[in-house]
Amino acid sequence: MKFEYIDGALLKEMLLLAAKNLEDNKARINEMNVYPVPDGDTGTNMSLTIQSSVREVMQVKDVTVANICSAISRGALKGARGNSGVILSQLFRGFVRAVDGKQSLTIADMALALKEASVSAYKAIMKPSEGTILTVARVVGERAMEVAPLTTDFETFFDAVVAAGKNILNQTPEMLPTLKQAGVVDAGGMGYYCILSGFAMAFKENAKFSIADYATAGANDSAPNAFDTFVDDHDPESINFAYCTEFFVYEDENVLPADIEDIFKAEFGPKGDCMLVIYQDGIVKTHIHTNDPLSILGFAMKFGVLQDVKVENMRLQNAEVNAAKKKAAPKKKYGIVAVALGDGIRRIFKDLTVDVIVSGGQTMNPSTDDIVRAIEKCNAECVFVLPNNKNIVMAATQAKELCECDVRVIPTRSTAQGISVLVSFDPDASADKNESQLVAALDNVTTGQITYSIKDTMINDIQVKQGDYIALVNGKLKASSKVLEESVRGMIENMVTEDSYIATVYYGEDVSEADANKIAQIVEEAYPDIEVEVYHGGQPVYYYMIAVE
Repeated sequence: MKFEYIDGALLKEMLLLAAKNLEDNKARINEMNVYPVPDGDTGTNMSLTIQSSVREVMQVKDVTVANICSAISRGALKGARGNSGVILSQLFRGFVRAVDGKQSLTIADMALALKEASVSAYKAIMKPSEGTILTVARVVGERAMEVAPLTTDFETFFDAVVAAGKNILNQTPEMLPTLKQAGVVDAGGMGYYCILSGFAMAFKENAKFSIADYATAGANDSAPNAFDTFVDDHDPESINFAYCTEFFVYEDENVLPADIEDIFKAEFGPKGDCMLVIYQDGIVKTHIHTNDPLSILGFAMKFGVLQDVKVENMRLQNAEVNAAKKKAAPKKKYGIVAVALGDGIRRIFKDLTVDVIVSGGQTMNPSTDDIVRAIEKCNAECVFVLPNNKNIVMAATQAKELCECDVRVIPTRSTAQGISVLVSFDPDASADKNESQLVAALDNVTTGQITYSIKDTMINDIQVKQGDYIALVNGKLKASSKVLEESVRGMIENMVTEDSYIATVYYGEDVSEADANKIAQIVEEAYPDIEVEVYHGGQPVYYYMIAVE
């Protein structure tokens, strides 16, 4: 069958196939993380971002090209997670702008949309790097424009476009030495290639499947069901399940079953709606609307340790929201939002007068919409946002554009850095002065992190073996050893200068206070002129985070 144009229904199916293909390859993309730390999440972030578009699309009643495009862009913007998710949202944004007002799409329209997708993504990045998803998108757009005048069949068109994507993807290691040394192609580029391949499937009869199949095809295992909607500001009486229940389950002495997602879904599915279950790196994140939160939590406790439990009465919340609309509370001068994981870290931020803490970090990047909601919850004229992770800065910046209040994003790249710079905040100073002081304080903090390697690799001429303790300084690998103390020493050597005066050690959820004090002693013995403080952070993934000022 020859396809010469795309209508709304076909565009919708293209998105569903792309989402399924990306989800099917999510784990493979995660494994392409250059650094061997146990937080490779590019595939997860891109999949959750496109799933947000799917949820918006599934709400569209009048299935036209314009309505589907609007839903795709809106969903991606709201659900963007991590740098890769934000870039994907910008690709969709450029795509949609190029076909604005179209009733159907020709090959020429599609070619222009793919080209403009790349242009939009490049504009969103302050310092674009070649050898990344941006390069793949650019070459795909250029090839699309070359092929468009030569064919009237979409199957032929996408075969050429996908081939161009595969070819440039395989060249990314030659553009970025870190990719070549790690022996991988760019993870974000692979994610985009999967999306294009999904688009192409819509024009091959043996690859097509119906929208009804989507609910059981496994494409939505890591996101709320595409047919569910999250309750927002609705009539409290229309909420069938009253309690929004969220929690993390961490492995203890018992390893979580490999099929824990299926176990939780089978148990919790009949007890509520809007269910989300994600299992990654020994942690299960669960979200569900239910009338029986105690049963949910009781079952989850059988498998591990519960943390960051939140149970909220949505009927009460919605009643309060509706009442607030009638009589809005006066806004305070300043609000502060921080992204963090770990009960100790959360307590520290609360002590530093942070108003709203967004759960997230290395193992789970919050979406743009999560950050927007946190900003709005502050009810302040000016809100300072501390992303505390390099992979969340872009989502925070994007959230800034969606808020009516004055938002200042301080590009903190780690939790330890966020805590250190927040000490400089002055509630009596102007917003400009506070922003200037906080940004200036970033340069006064060096952050070190100790975790373990999940694979053998070579980075910056440092040989890393699976299971090694690896040390990162400001995000760069500096040491690797089978012995924890050796990695700590190698890390500290790359952090301390003659101007350093204090080192703060935050120990993680799997570390005892006694062991943390031993690490502090190593620092004290090596640098007797530096004051060393120790705090319980409770953070996952990283055994230790150390800030040197």
